[in-house]
Amino acid sequence: MNANQHLAGVLAAGTAALLLLAAGAAGAADRAVQAGEQIFMDNCAVCHGKDARGDGPMADELKTRPADLTVLAKKNGGTFPTQEVYRVIDGSAANDSLARVHGPQEMPVWGTVFSKRMAGSSQAAKNRIKSVERYLQSIQEK
Repeated sequence: MNANQHLAGVLAAGTAALLLLAAGAAGAADRAVQAGEQIFMDNCAVCHGKDARGDGPMADELKTRPADLTVLAKKNGGTFPTQEVYRVIDGSAANDSLARVHGPQEMPVWGTVFSKRMAGSSQAAKNRIKSVERYLQSIQEK
């Protein structure tokens, strides 16, 4: 095998490895979105609705109508407000304008709820919130 053949083999192997890594990362992202969808359905859909449009079975019982979560990017100039959404879900945005519009007094502080459910693991709670955030990002109107 000459040097060119060896180099071609190394490049082919490297390319294959990168493709596998990319596929693994895409698979992990897909799993996070799927997990986020399940968490959303189990915890949020009762107010926000199965389609996240703010029309869940409990929506009419609340003082403040739940937000339509499919238009967050549209309302933010086309960019999904990742950090703001995370902060609203985990409860750290209680005094922000986004949270006031969302109605934080009626929305549970999911960071605390998830942490308690996960035996006090704040990292597990953060992972659950990030999964919901990724799910919400995946359902944004174009």
